[in-house]
Amino acid sequence: MYISLFKFKQFIKDGIKSSDVGSSAGLVQPFDKRAGFSMIELLVALSFSVFTATGLTLIMTKGVKDIRAIQRANRLNANAEFIASTLTYWVKQSAQISSPAASTLDLTLGDFSYKTIALTGTNITLDGSAITGNDIEINNLAFTALKKSVRISYTLKAKNAKETLSVTTTVAQRSP
Repeated sequence: MYISLFKFKQFIKDGIKSSDVGSSAGLVQPFDKRAGFSMIELLVALSFSVFTATGLTLIMTKGVKDIRAIQRANRLNANAEFIASTLTYWVKQSAQISSPAASTLDLTLGDFSYKTIALTGTNITLDGSAITGNDIEINNLAFTALKKSVRISYTLKAKNAKETLSVTTTVAQRSP
């Protein structure tokens, strides 16, 4: 069906005249100057949104930093536990203990083999092989040989961080 442009314009004009302006059933609603938001309302809403987003960002950033610090502390604890259990194992296996230097411990095992535990740089080594993780440094390693035991003290520090953990333990040899 073909409608001329003139008839279409006439149809629209008649529809507007006959429709109720207050209802949504009309074809075209006249512009209401009171509709929408004022500039002040928009600025208040925008500033509230910006402050809320900034606050949430700050809270999330603080939370991520706290989580990372907790993870570093957990890694320090895990490394301290591993070092302590390794040193305890070898001291308990030894038949004789000597400490020629404060940061060196020589162990003679029951089969007359030798183990040397020492501080090399920032790592604790067992016969030259590091037993500490790459993400920590060891400071202040000290061995004190007692009659049938040894007191071990060391400080772990997370590399590129401020977390530290000091450990002191005494390990006794097994009775023959």
